[in-house]
Amino acid sequence: MLHSPAHLVPLAALLVAALLVAGCAPSWDRPPLRVHVMASTDLRALDGASAIDEAELLERIAAVNDIFAPAGVRWVVESIETVPAIHEDRALDAIADDRAGMATLAHTLPEDVLLSPDGWDLVVVRNTAVFGFGGVFTCGVGGAGGPAAAFVPVTNSGGQEAQDLRKWAHELGHASGLAHTPCNADWTSNLMMSGRCEPAELDRVGFSADQLRTMKRRLRQGHPSLCKP
Repeated sequence: MLHSPAHLVPLAALLVAALLVAGCAPSWDRPPLRVHVMASTDLRALDGASAIDEAELLERIAAVNDIFAPAGVRWVVESIETVPAIHEDRALDAIADDRAGMATLAHTLPEDVLLSPDGWDLVVVRNTAVFGFGGVFTCGVGGAGGPAAAFVPVTNSGGQEAQDLRKWAHELGHASGLAHTPCNADWTSNLMMSGRCEPAELDRVGFSADQLRTMKRRLRQGHPSLCKP
């Protein structure tokens, strides 16, 4: 399991470094992804570090890349680090009082974990169901006017993993500039239909032509949308 806070540099990151040394920036269809695996001793739902190891994490990113393959996009893991959760007591109180939500989860990310305005950040926790959603793309520490990150679970409330791979891809879809689709039958197989929509298919992974164009524009900018000040 991912217990140490050391950065692990996979081969993909070495390729990115080689390109930079050669004076070539990574192309838009190979966006760099920094992975932050949260560790917690007080709140099990946050403790992604004891629920997934590096090998499985990279397998999941590979499966997410299969979902993005029709768009010609392949996420390149730039770094992996284990980070200790903060404000666990506040999160526990919010959960107990049914007040937990996006802000509660975002504020468990350590303040010294600086989300970069260049590239993309993925925060992995054990389970997001106690916070009221399956995954979320939201502002990180620093809030308004700063970078955002995708928060994703290792497992859902039922302990299933396959559906959560789609959730990882769904949140990275938001990070790539895509919004939720309408909740109607025309979009049931689309990756970006919300799971709260009644007609949504569990294995939905498709993209529309307009979504592909939107994604390409955002990825060419080299970073996800910044939070509004």
